[in-house]
Amino acid sequence: MKKLKYILLILIAFTACASTIQVNHDISYDKKGTRSERRNGELIVNKVKIPPVFDSVTVDNKSYILITRPHIFGDHGYFPSPDKIAAESSPETLSKEQVNRGFYISEKQYKNTPQTWFYVKWDNTGAFIDSARIKEVLNQEPFRSLPDKVKGSHLKMRKQ
Repeated sequence: MKKLKYILLILIAFTACASTIQVNHDISYDKKGTRSERRNGELIVNKVKIPPVFDSVTVDNKSYILITRPHIFGDHGYFPSPDKIAAESSPETLSKEQVNRGFYISEKQYKNTPQTWFYVKWDNTGAFIDSARIKEVLNQEPFRSLPDKVKGSHLKMRKQ
């Protein structure tokens, strides 16, 4: 009986760890302390850099906005938003096809959207993406065709 309890505890711990999202927001500096200081923000979700194609990303109850600098100084890349950018709730339910695809296009969050999915916005469109399948999803349409919003920049994170 004790062995069964230990096995159940291990399984519960493993399941809890497997269903979390790892989020890192890294900032690097160029020419720090000068008038030309630049801060470059990179958003990394489950060890995958989020390419600079989204206007905002909301993950793990925090929102990040994409800032592109017109000059050689200032902020560039993803930075925390002062406001949470959240999708409205929807009574719709996530279909098996959408789960298998790893994303759905909507500015509303379906009632059974898993906690491990995160919200992205670009132009006038929104989507929820499975955080365990980011690379796979970003190679599908419509994401594959989204323009790199920092093209020509030293911060280029996405291969063409």
